[in-house]
Amino acid sequence: MNEDVIEWLLRSDEPRTRYRTRLDLLEQSSDYPEVRLAHQEMINHEKVLGLIGEIIHWPGTALKRHNDASHLIQKISMVAEFGLRENNPGIKTVFLCPRDDSNI
Repeated sequence: MNEDVIEWLLRSDEPRTRYRTRLDLLEQSSDYPEVRLAHQEMINHEKVLGLIGEIIHWPGTALKRHNDASHLIQKISMVAEFGLRENNPGIKTVFLCPRDDSNI
């Protein structure tokens, strides 16, 4: 890939862009200091914190369409694609929240 494009991505205002560029394009290990820093900046970003604030209400409403971007399952998928796991702040609550399984 063109080095100018990589540099442009690494200068992005979006921490997740810098994080995924390092992991996916530069193939840097998650142990690299720059990768860890980008990951920390990503999970502290206001948009990611907003998503986490929404997904703690899982399971939420019933899914009406498989491609409903506003549904919590889509938002959970997004934060998973960002690389957040249950050991990240706020994520564990999604897996620990009480559920009403009587409809299953």
